[in-house]
Amino acid sequence: MTEFELTSIILSGLAIIISGLTAFKTLLSRFNGKVSFSNTLSMLKIDNIPSIGLAAFFENIGAKAGSLDDLRLHVKNIGNGSEYDFYPILMRNDYNIYKSYKTIDWYVFSSILLEGKSSVEKYILFKPLYDEFKTSPGIISVRLDVKWCNKNKWSMINPIFTFDLSKELSDSWANPDIPTFTILSNEAMKIRGIYG
Repeated sequence: MTEFELTSIILSGLAIIISGLTAFKTLLSRFNGKVSFSNTLSMLKIDNIPSIGLAAFFENIGAKAGSLDDLRLHVKNIGNGSEYDFYPILMRNDYNIYKSYKTIDWYVFSSILLEGKSSVEKYILFKPLYDEFKTSPGIISVRLDVKWCNKNKWSMINPIFTFDLSKELSDSWANPDIPTFTILSNEAMKIRGIYG
């Protein structure tokens, strides 16, 4: 066997390996879900209960379809130690705080199907578990947890965002007569050079 023939065999073998890996990644790789969420929260009321609106981005980088089965927001007031879990109740594909929506404009939260190599954006409204939540001023940390298909445990999504909730904002959030407002995370304000 000549050196040229040996080189040709090696290159052909490498081409077959690379083709196989490419085929696996594009056709056979398992579901691999990713989530990111906005660093801006909408503070709103649902049935006069202070609730949270959040834009979230879901992606499947695998080739096989899968789903996100559940979400929760873990909200903690760092100052007084109170902790609450908020669960999704309604969602839609877009949202504008300056527009009025009717119930018919939303649909009930259910699992989010992600086809292979796909992504979706959803605007989701979260309400506190058992409607038990009391606004209070302080530094609020917000963590998003997800539950993927065929998994029985929650996975935490990083980063955890913090928000300064002044007494005025806390009172506005609790007041059913004050419309929805947004609040930007401390982390985003630092990046913009506004805070800290």
